[in-house]
Amino acid sequence: MPDTLCCVRQCNKRGRHFFPVKKNECKKWIIAMRRDKWLPGKSSVVCPAHFKDEDYISTTYDGSTPLTKGLKEGCVPSVFSWLVEATPAIVARREREGYE
Repeated sequence: MPDTLCCVRQCNKRGRHFFPVKKNECKKWIIAMRRDKWLPGKSSVVCPAHFKDEDYISTTYDGSTPLTKGLKEGCVPSVFSWLVEATPAIVARREREGYE
């Protein structure tokens, strides 16, 4: 596991997942992290806290449980401190103000 801090803002955990090599997938990660004017370096990583359980491969090709948690192809980090669940009050306010 890399000994590098997670590059997501407001996160001080150790990273684990390197950025995808494919440019379009890498761009999706950068946009999801809200770091549009930033480019990841060779050692830039994202920690597991920013991925959902369903983003990980649960079984191997032979049906056994993997020894390490690997990310599924095409998944994007989606768990961030600035994203909060909409409370009933927020939902009601959005409906009153005409937001969808």
